[in-house]
Amino acid sequence: MLPNIFSPQLAASQATATQLLSAAWQKGRLLPAYLFTGRGAAVKWQLVKQLASHLNCERTADPSLRSCRVELGSDTVSWCVNCRWIDKDEHPQALKVLSGEGSKSGKVAVEKARELTEELAKSSNYYRVIVVEDASQEFFHRPAANALLKTIEEPHPGILLIFFALSKEDVLPTVVSRCQLLAIVGSSLIEEGIWSLSSGVNPSEPLKIAKFLEIRQLLEETRDPHRKKGLLKSIALAEKLQELLEDEELNFDELIDFLVASEINDLSNLITSSPDLTRYAGELLRLSEMAKIHNRQFVSRKPVLETLAFSWSRLRTELKC
Repeated sequence: MLPNIFSPQLAASQATATQLLSAAWQKGRLLPAYLFTGRGAAVKWQLVKQLASHLNCERTADPSLRSCRVELGSDTVSWCVNCRWIDKDEHPQALKVLSGEGSKSGKVAVEKARELTEELAKSSNYYRVIVVEDASQEFFHRPAANALLKTIEEPHPGILLIFFALSKEDVLPTVVSRCQLLAIVGSSLIEEGIWSLSSGVNPSEPLKIAKFLEIRQLLEETRDPHRKKGLLKSIALAEKLQELLEDEELNFDELIDFLVASEINDLSNLITSSPDLTRYAGELLRLSEMAKIHNRQFVSRKPVLETLAFSWSRLRTELKC
């Protein structure tokens, strides 16, 4: 049997989570629901996709083998069809996401939760992994949660629900009590998603640095002591971010990752020695993760960018960064 079904890199950085999930799979005791807490959204998705791949890969019928995704690395041509579909978010059943995307409020719609419950009640040839991308009470509210509770309490074989949240305190107690908690942690800011950003954005790329300096100047101007002027500057910053998304053909996550990586890169020598800067880095990470989640939940990017710009400006002003 395999000691760990995940990649060596993920097993090293997330030892507790990967060992627990690997042992549960080996013993045939995967629980129906897990709650992943922490800021590292990219790491959470790596765990989910590697786990979903292992549960559905053609290779893993042999318990001594890991999935194509892990064993064959970037050689996607040699992957089985299930691993390829999961990697591209195109699998019809093995991996599904429940989010507030498309709803006016940004909350998970009760109708969506009910439809998912009905779908999961049907039999399937696949091991189905369901991700609630933001399980905080603000977005995964009680009516939607209640619609899924029966699936957790009376689980069908081959169904796994995974909830994402910054902390268990953000999640409804009725959901927390039915999940096993797994803290997604890192020994440094690097492992929390700053330096090894999965999008591969390089903060030293000259073109983007030039654009970033323009944005950085706008960010500085938002620290206006007059609240109204600061708000107007924040709106201007949001507009500039929107322009950059359109002109440079970047996706939203790439832009946010680039900005955060560039900002913290400038402060890297001071963060470990300054409590305020450490707090600033942590809060900025939280803001960026929430912005990426909200971008997938709202139809328009404008309010998401404006909220991020204003919150970032206020954070820098409060902590004098």
